[in-house]
Formats: sequence, C-alpha cells, structure tokens
Amino acid sequence: MRLHGGEMAEASRLARLYRGLRQRELVRGDPVGTRVLEGRLRATLAGVAREVGPDDARELPGPPPRRIAIAMALALFSQPHLAQTFTGVPRPAILFDNDVLRDALGISGWELDDLRDEVDRRAGTWLKQETVAHWLEAHLPPEKAFAQLFPGVTARGTVRFERAHVVASAPAAPLPRTGMFLPWVSRDGLGPLDAFRGRYVDGNLKRALERSLGLTAEEVDELLERTVLFVPQASADDLLALDAWRRDGFAALTGIGQPYGKLSWLVEPVDGASARWRTWLAPPDADVPGPEAAFDMLLEPRIHGMLEALQGEILARRWIASEPFDDVLDVLDVPAHVSAVTQPLLAWAGARGSTIEIAQAGQIPLDVAETLLAEVHTTFKQRAASWARPPSTEWDGSPQACWMRRLVRLDEALRVVGDRMPLGVDHREVVFLYAAHFLAESPPDRAVLSATEDGGSVGLAVSRWFWPTWRRVLEHAEDEGNTTNAELLVPDGLF
Repeated sequence: MRLHGGEMAEASRLARLYRGLRQRELVRGDPVGTRVLEGRLRATLAGVAREVGPDDARELPGPPPRRIAIAMALALFSQPHLAQTFTGVPRPAILFDNDVLRDALGISGWELDDLRDEVDRRAGTWLKQETVAHWLEAHLPPEKAFAQLFPGVTARGTVRFERAHVVASAPAAPLPRTGMFLPWVSRDGLGPLDAFRGRYVDGNLKRALERSLGLTAEEVDELLERTVLFVPQASADDLLALDAWRRDGFAALTGIGQPYGKLSWLVEPVDGASARWRTWLAPPDADVPGPEAAFDMLLEPRIHGMLEALQGEILARRWIASEPFDDVLDVLDVPAHVSAVTQPLLAWAGARGSTIEIAQAGQIPLDVAETLLAEVHTTFKQRAASWARPPSTEWDGSPQACWMRRLVRLDEALRVVGDRMPLGVDHREVVFLYAAHFLAESPPDRAVLSATEDGGSVGLAVSRWFWPTWRRVLEHAEDEGNTTNAELLVPDGLF
C-alpha cells in the first residue's frame, strides 16, 4: 500500500525511530554518543506521538461498536470497586443504572448483569488475596518468613506485608524498571529468585493456609502467586512505584499484569509439546502446514503476549505519571522485544534434544532427524528475519512499524485523554480501566502479525472511541436523571 501525505511523514519518523533504536547498542559504552542519540530519538518520538494523537471529535449517532461498549461497561462496573474495595480510604463511586448503560451502550440488561457479576467475582478474588496476606503476616515469624516463602534459597531476605501483597526482598542484581512487567528483560542475576511460584512454598505452610481459610491446594497456589512479589533490594523503590497498578486494584479487576508470572512462558524453553511439531513436521508431500506456516502459528501468541506486556507496562507507567519515564525508549524498543520472545522458538529448532526427541518419536535415524530439523531451523531463522524487517519510508509493510505505532498511540492517548478536562465527573480511572479491559478482552487469535493498523488497537480504542462513548453515557444518564451516587452528580445543564 502506497503512503501519502501525513502517512508518509509518520512512516518516515517510524523508520528513523527504528534505526535509532538499533543503533543504541553500538553507542552503549559511550556516554556522549548515547546522550546525543537518545535526544534525537526522543525528538523523533515526539513527532510520531503528534501524528498518532487522539482523534475523537465525533458524535455517536447510536451505540458504539460492541467491543468498545463491553470495555466501557466493564470499566464502569470496576470503578466503584477502586473507590470502595481496593482503597484504605473509601471515596465516592461512579454509579450508573443498568437502564442508562443499556440505552447508551446497546448492551442488553442480562448481559450487563453478567459483566457486573464477572467484575464482582474478580473483586472477590482480591478479598481472598487480602485474607491470605493478613494470614501470612499473622502466622509467619519475621525471621523465618523469607525462608518459608522461598525454601532452598540461601540468600537472607526480608518480607514486608501490605494490604493484599507480600513484598519479599534480598540482595540481588538490580532489575531494570522494565523488568516489572516484561519477563524477558535480563534477569540472570536473580538466580532461583527469578520467578515466585506458589507450588515451591513450604508444604506445611500451604497446608496450614488450606485448613485455616478453607481453600483448595490449587487456590492457595494461585492466591500466593497473586500476593507474593520478589524485588531486588537495589531496585526496590523504582519497581514498587510501578507496581501501583497492581496495588491500586487495576490488575485484579482487568487481568492485565496479574498474576505476576502470567507471561513468564514467553521466556521459558520451548519443548516438543509446545512446539506441536507432530502437527506440521512431515514429508513435503503431506497435507500439513510447513515450517514457515508453523513458525507464524507459534509466533502469533508470542507477539500477542509481548504486546499485552508492553501495553500493560505503558498503562502502569501512565497511571502513576503523566510524563514519560527516562527509560521510555527501553519500552518502545520493539526490535529487542521481538528478538527476545522469538529466541525460544529458534533455540528449540536448534537444540540437540529436539533432534533426539523427533528421531525417537518418529522412529527415524538420528541423522535423518538432524537434517530435517536443520532445515526447520534455517526456515525459522529466515521467517524471523522477515518479521523483523525495518519500517519503510515509502511502503507501509513492516509489522514492527505497526507494533511501535500501537505502543506510541496508546501512550499518547492515555496522556491526552486521561488529563483532559472532565465533563463534570472525573474520568481518569475510567480511562485506564477501559483501556485495560479492552486489551484483556482482545482475542488471542487476532492477526497480530498483520502489518496494518486496525480497530483492534487499544490505542485506537482510547484515542477515537473513549471520549464520544463516555459523553454518550453521561448524556443518557442526565436524560434519565439517575447518573451517579449522591456525591458525584453530573451538574444540571452540562450538556
């Protein structure tokens, strides 16, 4: 597709941003060169942000598209829990009758009830998590708490109990701020502390939890993984500031960023079962997908998970600060992120163990399996390179340009829309809940490998649809005269 006008300018900036991000590694040991390059990249990024900024000056003649409506309904059912359930100091909640939401959003009453029930269920899980945290605080001796949560770890650590979280800390290599939401960020220095797992916790402790709280073993493992967080002492302040997204309840209500290890599978080694090689590795004349199609099939959920993690990172950052952090370029370095989530697939195709498994399972000579998998490895590397192609200044044909655009668009939309003058009712919490619910409800089988922007982008959902939809809800609420609770009324004559 040939680009014109503003699209050409945007593509040119994206191409410069991509090239600059690739050059960062070359100047990493040069403070002056790094400062100059990153200054240039920030200026380019500002230009891209202007190009993809919000475009929501529209009136809705009727209900919004269904996915927009669902995300808005979930956000409006979630906000009262932020105001009442997840805070130590309850405050007025934004409440709408079902009749208002039914007419404004075009969602039936029974479906609205189902959405409300789902949000209430998630809030109930948070309350269980809070109970687990309180039980641990009451029953774990301070000097033994770390050892019981991380049995077998020789490091001497400390444990701090919060309302619904348990923060464990110990001397370890510092973790970059991006490591809070991006599991592929280098964690080599953490060793066995890399990822907390409920199943590793002291067995006697877990059985006591089961008996005391009436939970199953599976529930205990799940709740522990939602509750316990490990942070290196050297980087605890930065990481815990970003964790406000979870502490304030956004993660629990939307599923974005919860539990802590949700996306750790992106960096775990790929085995034969997850590679699903039996479904596509066959003689050339067999009627099954070949290695090229198989790579795309295996990569798609990885890109989806990568984008969820990156957009979750952006949501968490914008929630605590309207201005970008100094490491914003690390978040937007899509080429590095794609390489990280692709590497386990390439490692599987090049592993000796994979060759042996295929030879034994297929009952073929080892040298035949070696040749077969070597061809697969070559195809996988070629296909990975094709998805890593840089943006063009003339043709909109780069997936990485699309993914970078999505991230920049979301970041800019949250900044502009979140800080916009309220329409009588503060909307900032609703914006972030809406964006996170939209992201969480995005089907994992969407064509994320597409090199085109579409309505599935969370940034587009915020930049083009939030404000008109929010206005429509408030207009219907004023017409019905039953907007919110008594402490958050829409002023008369606002519209």
